[in-house]
Amino acid sequence: MEAKTLSDAIDDIMDKIEEKISGAMQDGGLLDDVKALVVGTKTSQKPEAPAIWIMEGETVIHPDSKTTMWESWDMDVVIIGVTFNSVEGKVGYKDANGLTARVKNILLADRTLGFGHGKFFQDIKSKRFDGNNPYFQNGNYYSAVYTLTVTFTVRE
Repeated sequence: MEAKTLSDAIDDIMDKIEEKISGAMQDGGLLDDVKALVVGTKTSQKPEAPAIWIMEGETVIHPDSKTTMWESWDMDVVIIGVTFNSVEGKVGYKDANGLTARVKNILLADRTLGFGHGKFFQDIKSKRFDGNNPYFQNGNYYSAVYTLTVTFTVRE
């Protein structure tokens, strides 16, 4: 198994998620209508919608982790799809749900997230989908939130 520190593993996973979503934003990709991808909780720009935000959530020791130098961790990753509709709220919410669900499909297409089998990365699984999310709503912006959990092993 590939030995990584907690910090390196988290960075690599977040980079891989960004890479997968960025790839799908190319012409002809499942997300080619997306205009902005923001990774992290802050941005210096005002992203244009439709946009996708990726944020690292809580990272906790996996309940089956043994007391050895190898530790298994579960990290939540939050994906927020934001759309804009100045005419009809019902359509805005539907669009936000659809955008966020497309991101879910892309990330779950390969349960190894592209790292391959036998590496430090073990699994990616859905945790929660908050469609028609009332948070992150401002005026005619609409959002949906998808939370996934990744499981990985580190050696400290």
